[in-house]
Amino acid sequence: MKSTATIYIPIVMMLCMPLTLDKLDIAILQALMRDARASYRQIARTLRTTTPTIAYRVERLKKAGLLKGFIPVLDLESFGRGAAGLIFAKVKGNTAREIIERILAMQQVRGVFLISGESNLLIKVACKDLVGFQRFEEELARIEGLEINNVIMIIRSLRDEPGFPLEEGVVVELKCDYCGGPIRGEPLTFRAGGAYAFLCCRSCLQLYREKYRTRIKKLKQKQTN
Repeated sequence: MKSTATIYIPIVMMLCMPLTLDKLDIAILQALMRDARASYRQIARTLRTTTPTIAYRVERLKKAGLLKGFIPVLDLESFGRGAAGLIFAKVKGNTAREIIERILAMQQVRGVFLISGESNLLIKVACKDLVGFQRFEEELARIEGLEINNVIMIIRSLRDEPGFPLEEGVVVELKCDYCGGPIRGEPLTFRAGGAYAFLCCRSCLQLYREKYRTRIKKLKQKQTN
C-alpha cells in the first residue's frame, strides 16, 4: 500500500521511544483490518492526523512484525460448492519438521497449528468441493509418520477473522535493521526518502549509512531534482 501524498523530507536521524502501542497505533491497525486498500491519506483524514504520521507509524508496525502484508480475503461460500474443514492429526517419529513443511506446501492448506492433546497438529483445509476434500484427506493419509485422528467439516462460517484483540500499551520488540539484534531502550530511526530504518546503536547507524551510501546518495539527488 502506498501513500497518495508526495513527501519531500531530507535524510534525518532522530530518537524515538520503544514501540509501545498507543491509541493511534490501535486505530491504524483497526482501519487497515476494515479496509487494507485504504491509502495513508484516507486513514489520516479519518483519524484526524497527518499523512506522514500514518506513513511512519505503518512502517514502524511493519518493522515490528505486526503487519506481515496485505492480502485479499476470499469468501469460500461465494464459490458455491466450497468445502472447508479441520483435520486433527498427530506427527510421529523424527521427521516432524519434514512432514510439516510438506503440509505447508499443499495448496489446499489454509492454516497449520501446533496444539496440545492427543493430536499435536491442527490443519485448516479449503477445497473447491467435497470430492476435492476427500482426495486431499486421502493424500494426507499417505504421508508416512502422520496419523489422522479426527476430521471436522465446517458447515457454515459465522465468524472467521485474522489477527487478535488489540489493546493499548502492548510493547513490541523492534529488531535492528543492520545487525538484526533486538533493540533495547530507545532505537535510532534513520530516514532516507520515504523509507525508515531502525538501529540499535550509533555504531550500527554508522555502518548502515556506509553500507547504503550509494543508495542514500541517489535518494538525495532524486529529492533535489
